[in-house]
Amino acid sequence: IGDKSDVTMHEAYILLSNPFGINNVIVKLGRQEVNLGNQRLVGAVGWSQAGRSIDGILVGYVAGDYGLAGFFYGKLNDNVGRFDAWVMPAPDNADSNDIDLYVATWQGKLKPFGIGGTYEVTDIYVNGEQHPSVENINTIYGRVTPVIDLGMAKAKVNVEAAFQSGEAANGNN
Repeated sequence: IGDKSDVTMHEAYILLSNPFGINNVIVKLGRQEVNLGNQRLVGAVGWSQAGRSIDGILVGYVAGDYGLAGFFYGKLNDNVGRFDAWVMPAPDNADSNDIDLYVATWQGKLKPFGIGGTYEVTDIYVNGEQHPSVENINTIYGRVTPVIDLGMAKAKVNVEAAFQSGEAANGNN
């Protein structure tokens, strides 16, 4: 914090729409905010002054009302000698302490099913086998938010569930 010559960047990415003429495909490469669902598991946490961004690549396919299929790969631990955006201490030799994030998601609207609202099914895998305190963690997350028109008003319900498995570096599940 005392080093005033250090410059940080919240977001700096390249966004390609329909690369190589492939319709409905997007590719986003660089430092970017990654928001899944209501940001409880992965999000830019807009409540903080700096927010949160991750270095990575997003490849997505937009299927209209049916949804967005996406895959994201990012680095969670690559800041040498500092705390990264996920508040995990990075020792001086970050090459042997990498933490990688893999996300596969399908998000869409419930409109094709005749009701309003959205849904999401996401698999989040954290691979920290090279880090001294993290090995691998896999989280399956689902969210359904139907909106029902009651005539005089609309009612919205948010239902979420997550299941997590994996191992910590000490061998505990």
